[in-house]
Amino acid sequence: MSTLPARIGAFLRDVPPLFTTEKPVSFDPVQTTFLQKLVRESALKANVTIRKEDFFKGIVYLDYFAEVVAGRAAIFEDVAVLVEELEKLHDYLDVDLELVVRYSGLYLIKDLKGEQHFRAGSLSQLVRRHERTNERPAAGAPGAAGDGETDLFHRAVGSFLCDLVVRPETQACLASFQGRNDLRAALLADAVLAALSPAEADPEAVAALAAGDVVKACTGLLAALVRASAGWSLKTYVERLHARMKG
Repeated sequence: MSTLPARIGAFLRDVPPLFTTEKPVSFDPVQTTFLQKLVRESALKANVTIRKEDFFKGIVYLDYFAEVVAGRAAIFEDVAVLVEELEKLHDYLDVDLELVVRYSGLYLIKDLKGEQHFRAGSLSQLVRRHERTNERPAAGAPGAAGDGETDLFHRAVGSFLCDLVVRPETQACLASFQGRNDLRAALLADAVLAALSPAEADPEAVAALAAGDVVKACTGLLAALVRASAGWSLKTYVERLHARMKG
């Protein structure tokens, strides 16, 4: 039986890329393949700078959030403003993954009516957006069923993705993925769960993540993020980032 990195690598080898053009920023071949298979070109063209340690998970987060959760690209504009404001404080002060996650909670409240976005009609639209672009490899391709040998390069791409995951529940969820958006959603859920305190996280959403129901996990965790936003201050968080940079 294939290991998880090998299965993900075979899938990413065989699923069509989202773009093929060369990027001006220099990425190594593994990183380039990861981006080509999981991030739309429009996201990479957005004027968004994320801390280098968080870039790959952060750009997947924003792209999936914009395309599937929000159904609009406006969050990229908001994060670009955050980037500009942080640069005014310090040339090397970058948006990190937790700031991306926490700001998306504020965005949900500001632009998408908060928890109402995860109820009835709005939720069904979100699920349809997820499935509409939840692309699989062509029928008969080895990566479509996780069969066959995975070359070392694509196994490395699969390992690169797995290494971005920090929560055991997400590792368990990855074993159940079927399409491209399942992988993207798993990375989003992992980032939200890592940002929330145990008291803030929704136990049902955490259980859904461990059980492989990635859409239910994402919506439940994002709803929890909205609730947690009442006690979170953007100003205080940025001041703490700045203090760490100065210290």
